[in-house]
Amino acid sequence: MFSGFDWRLAIAWRMPHAQDQEWVQDWFREGSQRPMLGSGFAWVVFASHRHRDEALHKMQALETDGRGIKYWDPSTGQHYPLNFGIPRCEPTNVRWDHLGLGICCRRWRFLAALLVWLLTAGLLATGIYVPYAEYVTGFLNEAGKFPQGFMMGLLGFLIGLTWWAMCMMIGVCLNVAGFQTIEDENLFVFIFFTIFCVAASAFNVYLTWYYTQETCGSTTPAAGLRA
Repeated sequence: MFSGFDWRLAIAWRMPHAQDQEWVQDWFREGSQRPMLGSGFAWVVFASHRHRDEALHKMQALETDGRGIKYWDPSTGQHYPLNFGIPRCEPTNVRWDHLGLGICCRRWRFLAALLVWLLTAGLLATGIYVPYAEYVTGFLNEAGKFPQGFMMGLLGFLIGLTWWAMCMMIGVCLNVAGFQTIEDENLFVFIFFTIFCVAASAFNVYLTWYYTQETCGSTTPAAGLRA
């Protein structure tokens, strides 16, 4: 029951003074006059709010029927009922379903989320942005102006959909990564969506620059000679 305070005992073993070591060891000795007392509360973490509400409903039903869970105190021999409830100080920025993940599992899940994002960005680039750039640059080389009509409208519509698709995939990556706080999720969204925005803006700047070069290069001054 004192596993949460094992780090204090480990520190005590490294203390240079034997008196300090004996003082800490006395916290865990039965019958000690200086026991480490608990707060009287135990915390249970569920995978979701739905699981928590179901468990709370069942425990409250058992308490109503008089079949609630009781704690037996070995020092006094008495039984004390355990009361279940939702803590009033429950933090709202914690992803409780990810708290049980170890450090190695979270690292692998973050790499998996990064791989999903890279694959999505690669598919959008090769499936939409590259064909769009080839169509626009090819039309500029032939006609000397930006293309118009149904095909240009369709490609422009698909370019707009890539922003929606990237937002959806970033949401998927958040679940894959397994972040433990909302602040970490917000930071992930900010960084990777910013990268996508910068890349998309650079793509538009490139097309504008290419159009400018083609327009200026194809324009030749006309000179007339008069006899």
